[in-house]
Amino acid sequence: MSATLDQLLVRIGETGLNLEQNLDHFVNKALSIEIPTKKPQILKTMFRCITELSVKTSVYASLVGLVQLGNPDFGHDVVDRAHAELQSALDHYDFSSVRLLVRFCAELAKTHVVSYASLFDLLTTFLGVLDTTPSETPDSLLDSATRSRQIQLRRDFFVYVVLAVFPWVGSDLARYDNVKLQAILTRIEAYLHTRDRSVLPALHVWSVPRTDSTVVALRTGIPHAQVDKNSDYLDLLYQDVVRLREDQWQVAAILRPNPAFMARFDAASVQHPIPPLVIPPESSAMHYPLNFVPFQLFNPDHEYQNVKSVDRWLVREYTRDILYHFRESHKLCAQQLQQMPVNLPKAELALLVAETLFGELLRLPMPPLKSLYYAYTLVAWCKAESEMHRTVGRIVAMIFERCMEMDAEANERFANWMALHLSSFDFQYPYAMWSPMAALAPDHPQRLFVTAVLERCIRLSYWDRIAKLVPDELKPLLPPRPHPDSQAEKGDHYQLVRPLVEALRKPGQTPDGALAFFETTAASPYPAEARLEIFMLAVLEAGGQPLSHLLLFLEMYLPALGKLRVAVADPARVVIKAVTAYWHNSIQMVTIVIERLLTYRVLDLPALVEWLVTEPVAKDFTKSYPWELLHHALGKAMSRVAVVERDLKALQENQTAAPRGVDRALIEEALNRTRRDLQALHILFFRRMAALLSAHLVKCEGDHTDYRTPWYFCATSRLLSVGRRYREDLQPCLPELREIAQQADPRLRAVFEDIEAIPPFHTPVS
Repeated sequence: MSATLDQLLVRIGETGLNLEQNLDHFVNKALSIEIPTKKPQILKTMFRCITELSVKTSVYASLVGLVQLGNPDFGHDVVDRAHAELQSALDHYDFSSVRLLVRFCAELAKTHVVSYASLFDLLTTFLGVLDTTPSETPDSLLDSATRSRQIQLRRDFFVYVVLAVFPWVGSDLARYDNVKLQAILTRIEAYLHTRDRSVLPALHVWSVPRTDSTVVALRTGIPHAQVDKNSDYLDLLYQDVVRLREDQWQVAAILRPNPAFMARFDAASVQHPIPPLVIPPESSAMHYPLNFVPFQLFNPDHEYQNVKSVDRWLVREYTRDILYHFRESHKLCAQQLQQMPVNLPKAELALLVAETLFGELLRLPMPPLKSLYYAYTLVAWCKAESEMHRTVGRIVAMIFERCMEMDAEANERFANWMALHLSSFDFQYPYAMWSPMAALAPDHPQRLFVTAVLERCIRLSYWDRIAKLVPDELKPLLPPRPHPDSQAEKGDHYQLVRPLVEALRKPGQTPDGALAFFETTAASPYPAEARLEIFMLAVLEAGGQPLSHLLLFLEMYLPALGKLRVAVADPARVVIKAVTAYWHNSIQMVTIVIERLLTYRVLDLPALVEWLVTEPVAKDFTKSYPWELLHHALGKAMSRVAVVERDLKALQENQTAAPRGVDRALIEEALNRTRRDLQALHILFFRRMAALLSAHLVKCEGDHTDYRTPWYFCATSRLLSVGRRYREDLQPCLPELREIAQQADPRLRAVFEDIEAIPPFHTPVS
């Protein structure tokens, strides 16, 4: 197929100018001429457009309807291809394609290519999953409650697909057979009444109770959205469809050329049935899309007065589709978002798209795509359209006003995004707006947020540069200037560290030579713990400030550290003590060094997790570094499991080519061991966190003080966050988690219940 025809198929309908005339001209002068010789290529390109350019579903359906007027066989071929593509998408669990192909089939009915009776049959087939009996296949990893939640996700998906076609074709279905349409809606309503919504508390961004009435507002007079915390995406879509029906199916946000051709479509004598589909059987191994709560920031009565609720839903659908299908290029994605061909007021459309983009960035449990992708898409859009800066500024101000209500993980993502966004614009920002934060309490969420953003800006730049940009009032919120604290050496062992530093820096020095020299110093008679601490401090000092130099010294003297730690009962505590003392002015360096020591296995994972849930570190739970280290530790354990799983899979798939001496039993034993280690790590964390939080509650009762402090809400929110993120890995640990919850303070049990209510899910592949 010529490149010109291919480009025309992709670009048709983008401008919206003279669309009907352009479609007629394209069909008569190009497409109809090429179909006899290049039909397979045309169908391939068209169906790729249908599943990737969701804003233009009606355009391609109209295109097919116009071609069929003179070539009925083409309509038949399109319907057959749609059926094959849809069956393949169902079989391969391509959920996005299923939704968009069903929408296309609905639009084909509108252009009289597909019969309405056939479309009703398709929708009824999808709703048939509500009547199927769950598989009785035993699953050792899933209890009945978890299986029920997975089954509900499957049913939710098919109900959503059915509801999602009504904005396109609801009026036509009502005219064709309103009784059947009412039966479908009644059936869906009955299902919605039976759904388990216990997962919703764990998925709300605005989930932390507000305990402090002090709020610094960057903007005034802008009301926030009133979110129904008992409704998720499916409930809200059903409500939109009901309102749409009451409004006589009036929709503005659909690019629809076919009304201009309806008289010609009505005259078409040939309509094609959609062949029956086979819905794949329910399987516990398949993860359907997880529930999510749409991110609503602005009060629609204030900001979207000219946009109906169903049109807001449509724009959010378009935005999510564009973000997904253009994920390989953030610049192209920004261009598509900016030029979305939707007949809505431009300012309201841009605000709605940007609000949706932030919602995807902050979605819980995980963003569908990488956080960096959303950040750079916004940067590209702001650079292409200066007015977008003001739109983003409004959203930032609104979120900032509510950051004390935000889930801790969402708050951290927002701070990370803010710093990255500022870095893309040379860190230029009216920081004076944040000056009032310096007068707030140290644990006030808004002050903590500003502190976190400034710390991340320094990570992306350097301390002096950021210090010059912020006003003097904000200087107290800056972290200390990052530098090693040589005062750490001036403790009990100062006189012993200095000579060793010189020996370590000596050209040609070896680990054995360094240890031999160490034995000749006054450190020789010291206890093993003191000797390890002295040597660790000496390595840190000898490595110096350049990170590459420090990491080189750590790697060079690993053998010496390994020999010294053997004689110490708790070497991890000693090593961490030395690192945190030496780099206490730079949390970033502490994090980097500890992560590298984990990689080198100087530190073991359980020891690090134990240290993270101790009183000295617990006071910093409102900061990010304990959680960065925790996720790194859990990630290490998960990667070890993945490596062994990959080895075992390779052995199973290629038994004949397996290397000689490879013992499958040993690999299976290693897999069981790494999985047990991962589970033990999770259980250790949750047990220690429950004990720590219970101790806080007991202390507050004894002191007659309110336990609902910002620290407490941050700690419980982080606990929930860890459970959300690793829910699939936690499935085998559920009995132990229930036991921990029963032994903990009753006020903590809701957190564990929220974690268990989340169905196991795979981390999205970005």
